[in-house]
Amino acid sequence: MKKTILLILFLLFQQFIFAQKNQYFDFIKTWNFIKYYHPDLAGRKMDADSLFLNNIEKVDAKQSFNDVIKQLSQNLNPEFSAAPIFDTQKDILTVNQNFDWFQKNKKISAENKNLLNAIYKNRFNYELLKEGKLVNDEKKYPFPKEENLPLKYRLLAMAKIQGIVDYLFPHKYLMDKHFDSYFNDLLNEAVQALSRKDFETVLAKTVSYFQDSHAFEFYRQLNFRDEILFSSS
Repeated sequence: MKKTILLILFLLFQQFIFAQKNQYFDFIKTWNFIKYYHPDLAGRKMDADSLFLNNIEKVDAKQSFNDVIKQLSQNLNPEFSAAPIFDTQKDILTVNQNFDWFQKNKKISAENKNLLNAIYKNRFNYELLKEGKLVNDEKKYPFPKEENLPLKYRLLAMAKIQGIVDYLFPHKYLMDKHFDSYFNDLLNEAVQALSRKDFETVLAKTVSYFQDSHAFEFYRQLNFRDEILFSSS
């Protein structure tokens, strides 16, 4: 009887995680869009990581995509002072994009589609970035080698990898499959990782889909890289 109860609880937990995974995915897609385009975050007036970390734990399986968009955008400046940027300007953040994920998504309201389209139209001009700053500058979080990262930091790391693919990776559309088709399952593995090595294994697997030499630089940052990459098992 005790084993049956434990099995039921485990299955219920798995079902909850699976449902919540979709909200995490929606959250990450929206956060990255805002991070790379909205003048408040892209222009470093607000800290993108703080927006993520302060809100990701509020995500639950009952939230709609519209709820997620509202949660992330409610404190952003809705007024844009700079002139709109048109797609004739060839910059790295315009030539690598497909916004079907929100523009053709029937679950997203017309109001929120207009909001996201307005953010893109009035996106930050990276030519105005302060000297010494780069579009791919990222904060570092020093955790002890043996310590598994708290869930919100694991999700943040996964979010940043997806953001690199969505906004900076030049071979995005040359991958064997759309990265999002891999990412959802990898996100679930990251959520369930029980140790630092388990999580770093997920990270290594995620960047392996790049099939690009840039992945090697990422591997060097893993604490358990030798065990993960050269294990005989």
